[in-house]
Amino acid sequence: MSKEHVVPALEDSHAWSAIHAGMRPSNMLALGAVLTSVGPILYLWTSPLLAWAVWGAALATCSAGMIMCGLRPWFSHLGVAAGLVYLAQFSALAAVVAGVHDAALAYRMLAVPKLLILVVIAVQTRKHVARHRRWLLGAAGILGTLKIAARLLDLIPTQANDAVDAAANTLVAVALFVLAIGLRRRENEWAHQVHELSSSNFDDFNLR
Repeated sequence: MSKEHVVPALEDSHAWSAIHAGMRPSNMLALGAVLTSVGPILYLWTSPLLAWAVWGAALATCSAGMIMCGLRPWFSHLGVAAGLVYLAQFSALAAVVAGVHDAALAYRMLAVPKLLILVVIAVQTRKHVARHRRWLLGAAGILGTLKIAARLLDLIPTQANDAVDAAANTLVAVALFVLAIGLRRRENEWAHQVHELSSSNFDDFNLR
């Protein structure tokens, strides 16, 4: 059973700011999710250069968000692993932009591990993430991997490639955003507990 408790009183809790916990990891992950959906859509309708710039920002932001979440007690350390894979693909993309054309192969090779780590997270985070969020994350990782396999086997018509990419990445973006919402609730629970503990004083104890 998931430990993601839905506690309405904590949804709008100000405990996070009260304990000065810094930037919320879930906010970073949510931003990365939004950018993940925007990049491929821009590629369909605007300049490819802008789309690739947004896509690079999405990889970097998702990397930071995943690592920040993975280092917190309310999520699995698999988040750090996922963040490092995202960071590796971002680094390969940056190298290509810098003129290291051989890095394009590394960029493409990292696409499948980046998706499969989402499936691993979905399977291994029962104690941290609600079932529907894990199912969505796992489905996004599997379907994204199948999309890459279909492309390699030339099963996707060339004229549909960009639209299929946009659809697959939108699914991943939605899954990451839904995950971020769940982790925000976990953040609130943790912050509330820490705030209550830090607000306690010796008057709370009956010394005898």
